[in-house]
Amino acid sequence: MPDSVRMRLAAETEQPTPQGEDVEQPVLEQDAPEQEAAPRPERRHEIEPAALTTEMEPIGEEVQRRRKVDQTLARFSAVHDEMAAEERQRKTRQKKYMPWIDTEQGPPEAPPEPVDQEEDPEFDLEPEEIERRRHKRRMIGLAIKIAAIVAAAIVLIACGIAWGAIKHWDGQIKPVDALDTGSSAIVAADKQHGDDNFLLVGSDTVLVAHVPANRKRIVFVSIPGSTEVPDPACGSGKLAAAYAAAGPQCVTKLVQQESGLLVNHFMTLDSEGFKNMVDAIGSVELCAKAPVTDGVLGPLLPKAGPQGVTGDVAVKFVKARNVAGDASPEAGQIQRQQRFMAALLRTALHNQVLLDPTKLNNVISSVTRSASGENVGVDQLLTLGQSLQGVSPEQVLFTSAPASAASAATKALFTAVINGDPLPDGATSATQLGSGPLVDPKTMKIQVLNGGNTKAKIASNTADALKQQGFQPVWVDASPDKVDQTVIRYSAGREAQARTLAAAVPSAKVQLDPSMAGALALVIGPEFNGSVVAPKEGTTPQSLGQPQAAAVSTVSGADASCQ
Repeated sequence: MPDSVRMRLAAETEQPTPQGEDVEQPVLEQDAPEQEAAPRPERRHEIEPAALTTEMEPIGEEVQRRRKVDQTLARFSAVHDEMAAEERQRKTRQKKYMPWIDTEQGPPEAPPEPVDQEEDPEFDLEPEEIERRRHKRRMIGLAIKIAAIVAAAIVLIACGIAWGAIKHWDGQIKPVDALDTGSSAIVAADKQHGDDNFLLVGSDTVLVAHVPANRKRIVFVSIPGSTEVPDPACGSGKLAAAYAAAGPQCVTKLVQQESGLLVNHFMTLDSEGFKNMVDAIGSVELCAKAPVTDGVLGPLLPKAGPQGVTGDVAVKFVKARNVAGDASPEAGQIQRQQRFMAALLRTALHNQVLLDPTKLNNVISSVTRSASGENVGVDQLLTLGQSLQGVSPEQVLFTSAPASAASAATKALFTAVINGDPLPDGATSATQLGSGPLVDPKTMKIQVLNGGNTKAKIASNTADALKQQGFQPVWVDASPDKVDQTVIRYSAGREAQARTLAAAVPSAKVQLDPSMAGALALVIGPEFNGSVVAPKEGTTPQSLGQPQAAAVSTVSGADASCQ
């Protein structure tokens, strides 16, 4: 091959080398024996122009174009690699300082499209313009980087403030000794593992909030203040007076005895704290079919239809016990409390309290300033709030335990709560017993309750007389409700047993009571003289005709109907 051709090919394929840098030549034969290095050929920039011959032709336009394309592609590749590295670093910092953001979400990045040299907007640009655009991209990347750092700093500062606020709020809650997590009264402790049971005590309210471990629903159970206290160590009388008489631990003990729940959080909240909490959440909307007025506290809902309720009115609404039309003062009060709590929940969810730092701060501070408790700091309150936020309003249920402690109805209710079963239904139609077959009294366990009779030992004497006829009285006590006449209360499916007891106490009337949940009770009225006879076939019991309404029906958090 002629020397001129060889020199031209070498010139066309030669890559430019920065001036002043030496580039090692590759060794072609590694196994060659050592020998004296051959003289290095002169490089182009070392050759004097005068030494060039006329045979060294200039590089053609096509070669120059191809080299320019190669340089452009090399710059693009470097920019892409640099931006990819910066993106990886950004995601690493974001995951460290903002872990709640999932940097892995979304489809994977598609591979870069091959560069179309003819359509590439920078293909024909001069190197200076390409460098200017590259500098602009670097500045944008730097701005994003600075924004990420600033955001991370804000998050860290906010977390520091929040932590300080939590420590401050926790310090506002007055500590009390209230829990008894090792109580033998706890039922199926293994099933309750991971559950949260908040015992909330107000001036005239005892309420259990049950949050199961799976967080699929939340059940609020009101326990009537008139519930009898069976433990002499906790004072005598009613549950409502136990807190003042014997302290918070006694209230927890009594609630666990009645419910079987593992109470692991305890908190009290006075009227002022309740008022401030309502105001912090916002005006709560209630709907009434007609104006609601309490005989002592005055107007509660001044008009029919939906209307907003502020903190001052809310306190009166949940305390009212003298409203015309209530089945009883206590039942009416509990129903209003349930309605209001359901409305308060809807308002909190609508106003997104948990997502609004200002509102959340106001709510928590209003609660903690007026609260005392055990294992009920801000973390636990936020857990309760987040659980409420995480379920639909339909799965937040408000119900009430019967006032008669240790009754079958109470057991059925809390068994359903612990097991996550549907709550007992309080809507059952009345059943006329008529005449029919009787059952053996020896198979019947009954309750004998004094519902207003003034004769000495009337309940115990009646129980003894029934024992002589073969019945098995298992609960003898005063009734939480007064009656005008002696009545036998029974649940659906216990008609034959009710008929048998009515045959032994001919003066008693029978009444279907869904809250009995399988139990059978003789409630002695003021007219009863203690007469008990041997039950005989063919007796037709006297019926009151209408079922005894359950103390309080179950209400869901989504129920915004007018009542």
